[in-house]
Amino acid sequence: MTNLSDTKQPINKSNVLTFWMIVLVFALPPIAAYFMYYSGVMPEARMNNGILVQAEEFPDLMLQTIDDKSYTVKSNSGKWTLLMLTGSSCDDLCKKNIYLMRQVRISLGKDSHNTERLLIITDTHVPAFEALTDFLQDYPGMPVVTGNQYDIQTLSKFLVSAAGDTKNKVFLIDPNGKLMMHYAQELQPKDLLSDLKRLILVNSNDLADNNTK
Repeated sequence: MTNLSDTKQPINKSNVLTFWMIVLVFALPPIAAYFMYYSGVMPEARMNNGILVQAEEFPDLMLQTIDDKSYTVKSNSGKWTLLMLTGSSCDDLCKKNIYLMRQVRISLGKDSHNTERLLIITDTHVPAFEALTDFLQDYPGMPVVTGNQYDIQTLSKFLVSAAGDTKNKVFLIDPNGKLMMHYAQELQPKDLLSDLKRLILVNSNDLADNNTK
């Protein structure tokens, strides 16, 4: 009679080690990004694709959508927000990045509900604004907002202090309303998508851990 215990395969330690190495490869980048983001430690070599900035609360200003509804960034509480700041003279690269933000969000699939897009327009009383609104009709799900001169200047200074320049750049705001990263003008959608997938995963795991405590 064959002993069942004799039929069990010995655990391959190299396979176990390989498994945990794979886990670390995928887990370390977002964990490191979170640590650097909230601790303020910003080494030159980074594992995220976007450029991390010092964690800072996004100005909680009362803005208005272009159809005159009140809006604040806190409206997106609990979501990752992809933000662009532009004038009405949104050039081809600006329009391309608006398109790419939508495509990245779609590519998140079931996690798309964890993200929001936001376009802030700095000037609406210029002839170019009408052409921009025509273009934006293809993006009905994206909030498009503006504000008075003081609020727009406050937002511009805040983003410039983080990125040095705002032209055609995509900014990432975390679910707590803090500015986290920004991306180059020539936005690489795969880089943004990769960062978002990791961050959403880490954030969901954090929420699950907190709910079990």
